[in-house]
Amino acid sequence: MLLLLQVVRVLSVTTTAVRRSPLESHLHLAKALWRLIVRESDTVVDATCGRGRDTAELVRLAPRGRVVAMDTNAEAIEACRGLAVELYHQSHERPPDVDRARLVVFNLGYLPGAAVREPTRAETTLRALESWVLPILEEGGAASIMVYPGHSDGAREATALEVFARSLSNTAWRATEHRPVNHRREAPYLLTIFRVENSRKAPDDDDDDANLKFARTAALRALSPSAESIADSAEEENADEQPQKDDAEHPPPEDEDDDRQQESTRGGSAAREPGRDEGAFAEDPASDSTEEETSPVHHPQGEITNSAEQLDGASEPAANEDDPGPDELPTTDASTPPHHSGGFICARDADGNWVCGRSSSS
Repeated sequence: MLLLLQVVRVLSVTTTAVRRSPLESHLHLAKALWRLIVRESDTVVDATCGRGRDTAELVRLAPRGRVVAMDTNAEAIEACRGLAVELYHQSHERPPDVDRARLVVFNLGYLPGAAVREPTRAETTLRALESWVLPILEEGGAASIMVYPGHSDGAREATALEVFARSLSNTAWRATEHRPVNHRREAPYLLTIFRVENSRKAPDDDDDDANLKFARTAALRALSPSAESIADSAEEENADEQPQKDDAEHPPPEDEDDDRQQESTRGGSAAREPGRDEGAFAEDPASDSTEEETSPVHHPQGEITNSAEQLDGASEPAANEDDPGPDELPTTDASTPPHHSGGFICARDADGNWVCGRSSSS
């Protein structure tokens, strides 16, 4: 009889957890979207594995695929060693050994309870998105980013991500903020960047890299006029660095059950660490933030000199009031045809120079 009561209690708790609506919080919504995107043989990446709860969920969703987990914090890496994943003890700004992925997830912020509180940084997150996260996404895949603007570093990171997302080409990407409108503005929220089906076959496919660099440049300028030059200086210092794999434990073969993986996932639904909305745990302290940006930030049509205010619909103003306003069009010396990307169009002026501005049709 006692055993029966215990079974009923467990089933009750499990049923309650399953019935929680995806609309209740950004965490539940994120995992509901993951279930729609990920197939059991897919490659998925947890770029900020933290306590391993999101990683365990990814292992459950792709039991016959490949799961890669990354973090700068040694505690986070140790927390994931019991899972069937490939581990990289490194910052998410450095790419793992992955050519294509269905899903890349971030849980930004900091790791509660860690010996050192090191939040993720806007510069490293932007570099990751531009240099490897979005380029490796297959059609129908997505980047899932949990954003925490409730502290100063998080607010700065949120500003950069919003400008970056708004600057992406809408022929290749669908960038969406999932956030409550009747909650405090600094509440955590989910940002998703979806790779449009058949977008790699589009005529302007060659412009993907240019658009990502354009978006990153705009986001850096939204932070401060000096952010771009600081990032480029860091790039020169770290150009020769190669990512180091800390450990590799491959996922189970097809004929192996995933009971242990599901147990790990259930453990992930327990009470979370404090400091995040709805019990979310903070992730990946980007300890490599001093090595901020390493990718070039020049558009093929010339150097982008726009301020963040010129971005179509951008809600975050540039950090420096001396930045050029939306009516001051940048001039470049490029000798290429007019180009339209991210809501901007470039054309030659009366003097033969290229000028860029916001398209009236965007």
